[in-house]
Amino acid sequence: MSNHWLNLTIRFLLELTALFVVGYWGFSQGEDFSKYAMAVFLPVIMAVSWAVFRYPNDPKRNPVIPVSGKFRLVLEFVFFAVAVLALYDLGHPGRGADLAFVVLLHYGFSYDRVLALFREQPIKLKY
Repeated sequence: MSNHWLNLTIRFLLELTALFVVGYWGFSQGEDFSKYAMAVFLPVIMAVSWAVFRYPNDPKRNPVIPVSGKFRLVLEFVFFAVAVLALYDLGHPGRGADLAFVVLLHYGFSYDRVLALFREQPIKLKY
């Protein structure tokens, strides 16, 4: 189920939402030039981390820096947890809870990928 087009679309939208929320949070935290720098660099750091630290048995491209499946799961947890906490800090606890719910729902539907990462097994493509 993790490779179904709808689930992959939801995952992509969750990633974009997390990057946007963290950028917006960074913009709201700084003053003068620093707010623009934080609005750009925080999402860039997150996106680069997402793209560089990859699980080698993932069917996508070869990883730049191979990591274990458990490390990748922790990275994804931190990625989305930062976005949820940013929404809470911005004064939108309901939207933070909604984002957390959709992330948990997505990972529930992606149970086969989560188990493969946790067990350090290759992730199989099923279309």
